Amino acid sequence: DTITSLTGVLSYEENVYEINPRDMGDIGTINYLNGSAPVLNYPVLTIPQATSPAAAAANTSVCSGFAAANEGRIVNISGVVTGLDKIPIMVNGTVTGHQIIGYYLQDGQTLFGGIRVYLVQYELPPMKTGAGFLPEVGNQISVSGTIYEYRTSTEMKDVVASNIIKEKAVIPEPLNLTTGVFAGRDKCDISNEPYEGM
Repeated sequence: DTITSLTGVLSYEENVYEINPRDMGDIGTINYLNGSAPVLNYPVLTIPQATSPAAAAANTSVCSGFAAANEGRIVNISGVVTGLDKIPIMVNGTVTGHQIIGYYLQDGQTLFGGIRVYLVQYELPPMKTGAGFLPEVGNQISVSGTIYEYRTSTEMKDVVASNIIKEKAVIPEPLNLTTGVFAGRDKCDISNEPYEGM
């Protein structure tokens, strides 16, 4: 497959250069090898199925045993957007705006029912479908991407497809937890895992 032209913001991270289109207008004509867009057919999982760890860690000091059983797989999940992940844009020490770097998706109040979806494309205008569309809080969406571990947190990256199922869905109620749930535990404690992304 080829793209006739591509415009966007150039970034460099972990020895890889990336061009991040600002919107769909930055992407030229896509010429598919077989003449039509590929059919994306990935396993459909609930968020808990996608994020639950394979097994408990033998050595909790390295966090290696908490990786999701589906780490490295492209899967399709759906849920309600509960929040946008933003970082401040600073100019001369003053916050001038925010850059959207992802969003949080949740499937009810089930343990392991939340996940952060990391976006490479920043501040895209709202689109109803596509790999880099930016949903709004309260959208129920379906999204396909790769499950991976980032600093011991299970997330989704490299989104290949997404679409809105319902624009104004019911946002899951927050879980009521006491601070004692996390007291004395570090990031490698398996009991923290079920609440990631929620």
